[in-house]
Amino acid sequence: MTLTKDDTICRAMHLVVKSEVDQKQLTYVRTLLDNQFRLKSLIITVTDNLLDLSIQHDLFQRLKENNSIIDFELHFKIDLKVFNEFVDLLRSKNNFIRLILSDSSNISDKEAIMLSQALKNNTVLRSLTINQSQTSDIGLEAFFSSLPNSLSQLIMNNNQITEKSLPSLFAFINDSPTLKHLSLTENRIRSNCSTEINVLEFAEKMVKIAYANQCILDMGINDKVTAAIADSTDDYISFLFTTLVDDDLLGLHYELKKIPNRNWSLNLRYNRDISSVGYRYLTDILSSTINIVALSLKRNQMNEEARTSFLNGLSKNRTLKNVIICENTLNSQDMEYIGRFIQKNPILKQIDLHGCEIDDDGAIHLAKYLPACNLESLELSQNSISDRGCASLLSSIPSTLLNLSLRKN
Repeated sequence: MTLTKDDTICRAMHLVVKSEVDQKQLTYVRTLLDNQFRLKSLIITVTDNLLDLSIQHDLFQRLKENNSIIDFELHFKIDLKVFNEFVDLLRSKNNFIRLILSDSSNISDKEAIMLSQALKNNTVLRSLTINQSQTSDIGLEAFFSSLPNSLSQLIMNNNQITEKSLPSLFAFINDSPTLKHLSLTENRIRSNCSTEINVLEFAEKMVKIAYANQCILDMGINDKVTAAIADSTDDYISFLFTTLVDDDLLGLHYELKKIPNRNWSLNLRYNRDISSVGYRYLTDILSSTINIVALSLKRNQMNEEARTSFLNGLSKNRTLKNVIICENTLNSQDMEYIGRFIQKNPILKQIDLHGCEIDDDGAIHLAKYLPACNLESLELSQNSISDRGCASLLSSIPSTLLNLSLRKN
């Protein structure tokens, strides 16, 4: 860019330098920072990530005198010996709207607290990125308590925070209605932690608040989910070789909300670690505006509580066309729930219930709902249905049914 006083010239500069800057380059940078050129955006990238200590010191000193730069990116590691200079810069300049520190691998809680204190008086800051830091729960909580209300984006990926930060994180999201993007991926938050923090409960609350505020919340808890969605073909999402836990279903709900107007098929078969809480999250998906047209829960070994949680909520769905629940034990009450679902969902065409240990009572519960349904295929093979149950089913076949399997009963 040619430096002029013409306001029509784009006033953004990206400097790519090596760690050793010669005098000519240094003079150019100093000239660039002169207020007369009214530079708005400055990006400095150091190719080997280490900028000479004296150059860093000089840069921060001169930036204090600059009043025009509002967009500032540093793509190198700030030497801790001059970190106080950088903090003083942030404290003295309250006009940064966007600040990015891409490599903060030497920034620990101590430095994070210093940064948060320096930024708290900046009433125009909208976007803050501090990646690859060693910031833990203490440092993060300091940020949450000090960041200005003007902030709309906070990115602190690759950090050391744990589930202990979730109460503070929840309070921050709840008190920040203008926040539109919060990313804390690659953290140490674990849903199966041994602390008293209920990770799933906090995650659910935060997702709901973020969704209400139209805020994108990315905490990396959903990595398995986002990977499966990215790998999906023709809207078919498979978790066949993925071990899902409850919060993965919560994450799935959140991620699918971002992608409207699609007809999803979900393969959740062989996932035996999902509890009743996870199945409640699944029914939340099925009763939402997300279109799930096919669902497989084959051999998930749902216990009674999980089945009740899932099947009771299933009756609210009106989008499923194909359901596979085979090789899960189903009792009479379960069949009552399934019957209601079949009756209330006018577009359901196929349901596979083979190998579910369904007895005569279960078959009779199902049969009373069949006449009013639109099923085309009903798979009931390899169960424990005798003549009594079969007779009840055969007397209730709807006119739409094309395939009924009662083999090996």
